[in-house]
Amino acid sequence: MYLHFYKRALLVAGMILIAACSPRPLVIEVGVAATLTSLAPTPIVPLDRPTSTPVPVVMPASETPLTKPTTPPPTLAPTVPSAAPTQNISATTAAPTSTSAPTSTPAPTATATEAPTAIKVGAVIFEETFESQGLWAIGDAGDSSVNIAGGILTYTQKSSGSYSVRIIGRQGDDFYAEVGATPPGNCGTLDKYGLIFRAQDVANYYVFQLDCDGRYRLLRFGGSAANPLIDWTTSSTITRGSRAFNVLGVQAKGSTMTLFINQTKVDTATDSAYSSGRFGLWLGSNVTRDFTVKFNGMRAFKLP
Repeated sequence: MYLHFYKRALLVAGMILIAACSPRPLVIEVGVAATLTSLAPTPIVPLDRPTSTPVPVVMPASETPLTKPTTPPPTLAPTVPSAAPTQNISATTAAPTSTSAPTSTPAPTATATEAPTAIKVGAVIFEETFESQGLWAIGDAGDSSVNIAGGILTYTQKSSGSYSVRIIGRQGDDFYAEVGATPPGNCGTLDKYGLIFRAQDVANYYVFQLDCDGRYRLLRFGGSAANPLIDWTTSSTITRGSRAFNVLGVQAKGSTMTLFINQTKVDTATDSAYSSGRFGLWLGSNVTRDFTVKFNGMRAFKLP
């Protein structure tokens, strides 16, 4: 009897040792950080309810394209532009999917493969300048923290191998939404950040992500399981390098979702799981402790 117990104890100890020595996977797709269950609740604002200040209206949607924001200076000043100027947004097709991490060499300038187009927008759903907390849950929550000051939302994921979300009360069904993002200088392999849209709650939503290797993807989260609608794809439209600034944009119309990087079209996907919902931000650290991304210039517009 004692011999049997001794053998069993050795077997359990051996299994624990093997698990401890196993390499940690690089790709973190599931396993929601504690943040998801400890977020402070945010009120849901009905689709047609205006914000606390008068909502500006972009000039007639059939005539005025969306203005392209400018790259912020090193001080990361807000990048939300005025609605007066107009600009066409070049459309490109997506680059082929990469099976390995790109090198650190800056990507070449994108070449347009379609005629220039423009994103036509209607009334503003919301325009977030990050001058105050607003509807965001700030402070520490589990493995992440959020701070808002001076036109910047600073989002930190403290532990490697984890991710978290922040969702606000603003909602949209058919819209164009975008946000500017600047990762840190020590952004590592498969550290990533993204724009959440049509969120039902913290476990069911779409998210458009960029990683630190110059790639993008589109995921549908359902019950905390990640389903790629567009898997990791390299794009020359992504600005790379230390503290590179990029604008992530999504146009959602019915079941069609069109992705933009720096207001250049890169890809399109269709999915009908969620037809409307809230907006938010997503942050995931794969290898970097205290992985911090600075967000600014977040806004969303109804479509014509």
